[in-house]
Amino acid sequence: MSNLKKVPYLAKSVELHEDYILDNQLHAKVPINETTNKILQLVDGRKSVSEITEEANKEFKINYDVLYKDVNNLLDELNKNYLLNWKYISNKKMQKILINFIAQYKKGYKERTIINNSSFFSAFNSINNLVIKKIGIFFVWTLILYILSKIIYITSENSSTVRLALNFSLGVTIAFIGLILSTSLHEISHVYSFWIQKRDKTIGFMGVSPFGVRFVRPVEKDPKINIIVSLSGPLIPGILGILMYLISATLLKEWQYNSQANIFAAMFILQLIHCLPFTGDGKNVVKQIMIMRYRNKII
Repeated sequence: MSNLKKVPYLAKSVELHEDYILDNQLHAKVPINETTNKILQLVDGRKSVSEITEEANKEFKINYDVLYKDVNNLLDELNKNYLLNWKYISNKKMQKILINFIAQYKKGYKERTIINNSSFFSAFNSINNLVIKKIGIFFVWTLILYILSKIIYITSENSSTVRLALNFSLGVTIAFIGLILSTSLHEISHVYSFWIQKRDKTIGFMGVSPFGVRFVRPVEKDPKINIIVSLSGPLIPGILGILMYLISATLLKEWQYNSQANIFAAMFILQLIHCLPFTGDGKNVVKQIMIMRYRNKII
């Protein structure tokens, strides 16, 4: 018989103290009251919300439904701020893996993930794994396209149709790989530019949402640092993509190889879209420029 339950647990680098929650990676304290502290002491990565409520009600002795709602709201609020993660546990291994995979695409999903900061490649690999995990569901469509192209290759007598199907399938696969690597490079550029500015590789973490991954860091008062960190994400993969395009245009004369290289490079060049003022990075750059102008007027 399956024993599936949804379990909360405090994120790594988050510490519970008597009257506050300490976030070591953001260097921030969140004040809490005695009641919240007692509830969070029951969060051990094994108990479900129902079990936590039952334990808490032994002391509070109030209406169970009211307490359950309050406990659930508290845990959800902590999750929204990346202080607490959710996971599903089950005595059936495959069920646990499948449910946790599906749950990451649920609306409102938030997860805090630690970056392996032992080296650049370790950090890049940890972020790359997150990106693959988040958009891995789209790989199913790539696989379907590949299988269909193989079927066409086997059954069709029209060589041009076969070539078109195979080239399309290969192009989608190359675009998918380019999207993963360029997105990972985008995020690692944010991470390392901030670490270099602050000279501290323990600051910040990766915040995961249903279809996104982003670097969460402490509020920075210096607008120049914010601008550098914001622009590094889209600019580094974007410039690399332009270089790849120029190299392929110069060295690869055969149309098939040239087009495949251009598809790969295009995924990196597309990261430059994030410099535009209506995107996340672009909005932040505009905001920091306005702050600098405002400060200069005051001075």
